[in-house]
This record gives sequence, structure tokens and C-alpha cells, in this order.
Amino acid sequence: MPDASDLDADLALIAEAAREAGHLALEWLERGARRWDKSPNNPVTEADIACNDLLIRKLRTARPGYGWLSEETRDSAADRSQNRVFVVDPLDGTIHSENILNLRFGIGNRICRNIRFVLRRKNSFDDPGTIR
Repeated sequence: MPDASDLDADLALIAEAAREAGHLALEWLERGARRWDKSPNNPVTEADIACNDLLIRKLRTARPGYGWLSEETRDSAADRSQNRVFVVDPLDGTIHSENILNLRFGIGNRICRNIRFVLRRKNSFDDPGTIR
């Protein structure tokens, strides 16, 4: 199991990244982000892409050895095989306008933290159901 201080640093990093990406998503959605379908009933917006790009820059730069799994990024077996993985859904609820940014952090085969940024409320929170 990782050292507690390492885990605390990872959790602080993802919380800050979620806040930054949440505010960026709000800016995009307030000015009218363009939307299209990647496939039937699978929408994406400019806000999704912008948030995904911000999260890649912030998280992958800080933790280059960690895996990455995102709806907006091509899947990679090498990323999925890492012990620590960032799991990103830039704007969950695009279809239903719920607009919640989800950023999960997994170690091994379990999710250790789920940070959500609720755009309507302009705040982020730790999902109380996550395990530390």
C-alpha cells in the first residue's frame, strides 16, 4: 500500500485539478460550448475537450507514471495496467444538463477517491461513498 503522505499529496492534486477543470467548464458552458455526437446518444462538447486537456496537462505532468482513462482520450492498455490510475469523465450528464465533472483516482483495482465538481453549485466535494 502506498505511503499515506503520497496518497494525501495525490488527493490534494486531484481536488485542485477538479476545481480548476470545473471552473473552466463553467466558463465554456456560460458562453455556449458547441456540442456534437461522437456516436449516437454519446454527446461531447468543447467544454468536455477543454477540461480533459487541462486535466491531462495538470495530472499527467505531476504524475507521469500514473495511468489515464477518460471518455475523451484514446484508451491505452499501458495506462490501464498502471497501479495508480486517474479516471476522468469531464462532464458527466451532458445529455441531461446535469454537468458534473467526475475525477476518480484508483489504486490497484479499487477507486480510492471520487471528486465531483457540480457546475450549478460552483463547488467541488469528495463523494462520501469513496474509500480512503
